[in-house]
Amino acid sequence: KGSDRKNWHGIRKINLNNMFADATNMRDYLSYRLFGKMGVAAPGASYVWLTVNGEAQGLRIAVEEVDQCFVDRAFGGEGTLYEPKHGKIKADGVQNFKKGGSVAKKNVEGADLVYVDDLPEHYPDIFDNAITEDDAETQARVIRALKYLSEQEDLETYLDTEALIRYFAVHNFLVNFDSYTGPMVKNYFLYEHEGRLSMIPWDYNLIFGEFPADAVLDHIGDSTDVVNQGIDSPLSGSPQTEADRPMWSWIVADETYRTEYHNAIDELISGYIDSGEFEEEFDALYEMLLPYVEKDPTAFYTAEEFTTAYETMREVVLLRTESIHRQLDGKLAPVSEQQEEEDRVDASNIRIADMGMLPQE
Repeated sequence: KGSDRKNWHGIRKINLNNMFADATNMRDYLSYRLFGKMGVAAPGASYVWLTVNGEAQGLRIAVEEVDQCFVDRAFGGEGTLYEPKHGKIKADGVQNFKKGGSVAKKNVEGADLVYVDDLPEHYPDIFDNAITEDDAETQARVIRALKYLSEQEDLETYLDTEALIRYFAVHNFLVNFDSYTGPMVKNYFLYEHEGRLSMIPWDYNLIFGEFPADAVLDHIGDSTDVVNQGIDSPLSGSPQTEADRPMWSWIVADETYRTEYHNAIDELISGYIDSGEFEEEFDALYEMLLPYVEKDPTAFYTAEEFTTAYETMREVVLLRTESIHRQLDGKLAPVSEQQEEEDRVDASNIRIADMGMLPQE
């Protein structure tokens, strides 16, 4: 866990991501780019053509490991890092999930960041998954922050509110249900420094509704629902209320924070998508990747499927942006359940599955 091991330009470990279930080959890469553009600490990522002993192994994304070296780079070596996740998911929880429910209520023991009490042993999802060295004092600081988070008091002292608001601005734009806001409550890192908490993004290969919001594994989300997902209602799965995800709920519970969050989303879509920068970068990526997809002996999708996925994702991003503009301008409710059908952006011509999907049972 220490940073004294050998490293290469400050990085000790990279993950060679094979872009499973992602016909676009771009979702993880572009997600981390978006977080970076919004000033959110995120792992670095780059495309590589992998060979082993001269034998081609295909196209990969090399993603920086979120570890002590990452803390050294992003935070000057200060602070403690955790990867909250289930130590175990009981069989009944898995069956409940497959039927469309949530594993959260019975099986999450800290990953939802809900305050229970002051005992560290009641948060094994957090403290059993320390990435850097921690101790009893650090654990006490984390629990204290969760307590104030649950009470929504003195948040500036216990949360890096600016970093979290910008994190959720990107995260909610991407409609990622395989995450903290989804039924499995995973795929993020928790960072603590001097008693303040923030979140670091991880694993965005199933954005834009590829991971089903209702948790039914053989169901792909409706494209119009995905495009119009309310920016103020990102939670998915059942049961879920704002109290089930306190690290999100404080933002919409307070008018000042909600305004800052809306401003951050507006900054994201105005600065990156409306400006044309997204389309320029996205199109350039497609041209760069196509020859490698065509010759990749390990590719999950053909070059034709890659092209269809690229065209689909391009349209989804633009329609998602249009919908968010409507939500910010008051022409469409920012809470999904309150939206009028005639106000929503029509995306019925799009097949979410064309961007890639999880294998079906």
